[in-house]
Amino acid sequence: DLYSGDTRKVVLRLRTDVAAGDEPVTVADVEVSLRATKSDRSLSLKTAPTAIATTDADAVAKHRHPDAVRHIERAKTANAINEATALYERGEEKKAKQVLSVRRRQARSAARAIADESLGGELSSATQSAEGNLDGAGWGRGSVGSTKGKRARKANRFDAFKLAH
Repeated sequence: DLYSGDTRKVVLRLRTDVAAGDEPVTVADVEVSLRATKSDRSLSLKTAPTAIATTDADAVAKHRHPDAVRHIERAKTANAINEATALYERGEEKKAKQVLSVRRRQARSAARAIADESLGGELSSATQSAEGNLDGAGWGRGSVGSTKGKRARKANRFDAFKLAH
């Protein structure tokens, strides 16, 4: 549900089994429909993005859209923070830290690929902050339900929300 003036960012990751070739291929048929609750007016948007499949990694890298990469990496980092927080709730410290560490490395690599070191710093900082929140709350039995544990989980979910929106 969206309220008047709200916006949502939608990031899609699509995989296809299309063979490399010279002709554009429709990647997906996308339709978004909205209905204004006050006026009951409907709006429908349709699109069919296309791409040319290639096995040339350099060509893919040259045509990577920096803004798309930024949105995708922020969304992936938000997901990693949420995943690590869920692991914290189950007491799985090692897995939670691993999720954040892997995401930090991947985000830095993606940022370097589009020559945006500030993105790498932003996302690295976000994962370090999430880990710091969990470390500060403690990993022992009873920590999750403690006041510090609740604050850490809330802070992480808020930070993930900000990254994803």
